[in-house]
Amino acid sequence: MCGRYTLVDPRSLANRYARFRFPKQIAASFNVAPTDPVVALCDDRGDEAETMEWGFPAPEAGAATRRIVNARSETVADKPMFRESFAAQRCIVFADGYYEWMTDGRHKRPFYFTIDGGTPFAFAGLWMNDGPKRVCCLLTTTPNEVQARVHDRSPVILADDEKIDRWLARSTLDELRSLLVPVEAARTSAREVSARVNSVRVNDASCLAPAEPDRSLPLF
Repeated sequence: MCGRYTLVDPRSLANRYARFRFPKQIAASFNVAPTDPVVALCDDRGDEAETMEWGFPAPEAGAATRRIVNARSETVADKPMFRESFAAQRCIVFADGYYEWMTDGRHKRPFYFTIDGGTPFAFAGLWMNDGPKRVCCLLTTTPNEVQARVHDRSPVILADDEKIDRWLARSTLDELRSLLVPVEAARTSAREVSARVNSVRVNDASCLAPAEPDRSLPLF
C-alpha cells in the first residue's frame, strides 16, 4: 500500500511537467498523510492541476471519518466503490518520494523510496466528488524487486509522460490494465529513515533523516 509520501520540492514540478499548470501556492511536505490536501490532475481538467483531499469516504454506515486511500489494481474495475471512477474519473497525484514500512518483530521500520534519483513522478489515482469537494485515492500493484524487500504492495507509478497521457485519456480497459504494473526496479531507490515519520504530526526534514543506529539493519 501507500499511506504516506513526500512533495519536498514543489517548485520542481513546473520543471519536470512544464506542460501542466500548477496552483501558485503549493506547500512542501515531508509527510503527506491521508486526508491531507494533495496536488493532482484529473482527466477532465485538461492541463490544470489542483489540490484535493486524499481519501475516498468509507461506504459503511458510521464510518464518516474513515478514508480509503488505496485501491488494488487487480480488482479496481469490479469493486462497486471504484469501478465508476476507474472507468471515467482518473487522475494523477504528484510526488517526489514515498514511504513503506517493514514489519520487523515488534518494530515497523520505515523506508523512503524515490524514482530516478528523486525526480518528481505521478501516482496513478482515481477521483470522485464528496459533496462540494473532490477526493482521490491511489492505485496499488505488486512490487518490483527493490520494493519487495520492504513490502508486498507498491503504488502504481506513472514515471513517463506517455503513460500519464494514456492514463488520463479515454483508454480501453486493456490499455488501462497494462499501466497497472510496478515501476522498473532499476529506476527505484530505497533507504531506511527515521521512525519520526511514523507520526503524522511530524512534517519536517527529520522524517528523511537516517534510521536510528540501534534500529537500522542492513537491507540494501
